[in-house]
Amino acid sequence: MARKLDRSGNRERLLSDDGEPPPERSRSRLTRRSYIGLGATTVAALSVTAAANGSIRRHGIEFDRIENAVDDLGIDPTGGAAADEQLAGAGDGTLVQFPDGAYRLDPGALSFDGGTRGFESVGEQVSFLPSAGHGFLIDGQGMDAAYLDGIDLDQRQSACAGFRLTGDRVVVQNVDVVGRPATGRGLPLLTHATPSAGGSSRIRNLTATAGGRRPLGRPGIFVADDHEGTLTVENCDLRRFPDGAVHAARHSGRVHVRNSYFENNALSIRLSGSGSSIEDSSIVVEEFPRVDPGTPAEPYRFHGVSVATAGGAASTAGSQPVRIRDSTFRIEQLPAAVPAVVIQSSGPALELVESSIEYNNTGGAVVLGRRPGSTPAGVRPLRMRETSITGSGSVDSVVELAHADGSEIDGSRVLFEQGEGDGIRINDSADCRVESTDVTVPGRAAVLTDATVTCLALSGGLDSEPAPGNRSPGPDTLVIDGAAAETAYEFTVDGRIESETDPSGYPPSGTNSEGALGRGTDRYTIDGAITDLRLDGPGTVYLNGRPVDPAAFDSGYPHELVFEPAASTTSYTVTVSELSPWPRPAPGNQITVSNSTTVDRYRFDGTVDSLSVQGTAAVTFGRSDRH
Repeated sequence: MARKLDRSGNRERLLSDDGEPPPERSRSRLTRRSYIGLGATTVAALSVTAAANGSIRRHGIEFDRIENAVDDLGIDPTGGAAADEQLAGAGDGTLVQFPDGAYRLDPGALSFDGGTRGFESVGEQVSFLPSAGHGFLIDGQGMDAAYLDGIDLDQRQSACAGFRLTGDRVVVQNVDVVGRPATGRGLPLLTHATPSAGGSSRIRNLTATAGGRRPLGRPGIFVADDHEGTLTVENCDLRRFPDGAVHAARHSGRVHVRNSYFENNALSIRLSGSGSSIEDSSIVVEEFPRVDPGTPAEPYRFHGVSVATAGGAASTAGSQPVRIRDSTFRIEQLPAAVPAVVIQSSGPALELVESSIEYNNTGGAVVLGRRPGSTPAGVRPLRMRETSITGSGSVDSVVELAHADGSEIDGSRVLFEQGEGDGIRINDSADCRVESTDVTVPGRAAVLTDATVTCLALSGGLDSEPAPGNRSPGPDTLVIDGAAAETAYEFTVDGRIESETDPSGYPPSGTNSEGALGRGTDRYTIDGAITDLRLDGPGTVYLNGRPVDPAAFDSGYPHELVFEPAASTTSYTVTVSELSPWPRPAPGNQITVSNSTTVDRYRFDGTVDSLSVQGTAAVTFGRSDRH
């Protein structure tokens, strides 16, 4: 059975593995409650019967016998004497059951190599008390199977101690870790590896809310490099680990994190293996669990989730994406840059699906996909779908990808109404796609550098000019200011037009007016909204003294695409569904510009079918139908 974890840390008993309520009296499964009701004598009798019938099983692990820690092994339940010698002598294939009490273990004294061992609580309050020292309380390596259920770890008066249980079938569940070590550093709370590719292990209902000591700390669940099987971490609550709550990198196996809660860890989850996943989990960082917040390069160490380089054969043929699904992130103001998600290695894609991120911190990026250091190298593509990123933090960019070929952002939302920063930056990446994504940020919606993007459809952007239709009450003044070369214009108003210059040349005709001029200006008083304004030439249009883009009044082409080159020249090619003819820079719906040094603006309808940028440019997307 398991205890269900809620966000307050309270737990209740769940159903058994087969979905049925646990029996109060069972020869194959004894709970804390049933043990107290039966009494030690009856339990011993049931143990013999279970052994004779060969029916002692726990979560797929089979035992030869059951021994009572107090009555059969003579262990002191008050914590006065260490229990290591008696537990070691229980023998391979033994399930040791612990009545209520505190049982003292000497770190580093109890170790197993192979075989099957089990430790199970049959009381309501059972705990292990580490003695002074540093090491693993139970060190079982290369086990056929290992089982630990319902026994808490009280580490308030001890040095740093933990468990190391590796094997093809390891089950650890219903464990509360009380307090943090009084001294010591670095030793993981629980070290595990499933060394066989077909092996399957589980860590369930592990609660540790105090983490390690600052600033030295300790990892929480550490998955060793020889892990090749499948480990499921579910219903766990891990808080205040300065080094990492779940550190599962550089192995070739799979790790699935489900329905778990992570709070105030400097690094909540680090994954690498092909096909690993995080589902229905929450990551919250509102206090930083380290004294030293680190350097500007620390985002690669401090983050919500990171995907690192996988080891072993699983990183080659048959690799599958790593997935984050139905999960939430909330990161508040901290003394260090702490991205929500970091992609810093090559391999199959990272999928961020149906999740939400609230980011109110100051940092480089919320979702960061690039290698550390100055040497360019490829990283996994990001595939973000139906995910929202919101907040009020000041960042360089919300999503930053570099050398991330094949990245896709679809059906998502980026909304930062306060702070600073751009929306999406894609650098040195080919065959990327951004579709049906709303970007509203204080800076630029998108910045593309040497990138190829197809099927692009973005909207939003707080940096857009005020809508020309936001007029003051009463008539407006429209001015067309000419230049050395001739400028032609035409506009339409859904009201009245009156020329303030010489009306003999091009007088208004009803609701429409047109003209041509070189140096000089044409002025009009208009009463009503401008529904269309077209300018052909280098002139400038002013509405109530403010320069406006004529294409902003072209209601038939609601989208705007702006290329703003950096100090160097920029070349680009873009193909859209339907391009506005005012002005039409090229026949058809494709624009190709070489060595541009000026800001270019285009209006279009539909979507961007392809886009390629050579050089550095701020490519901004927004809506032009704001009038």
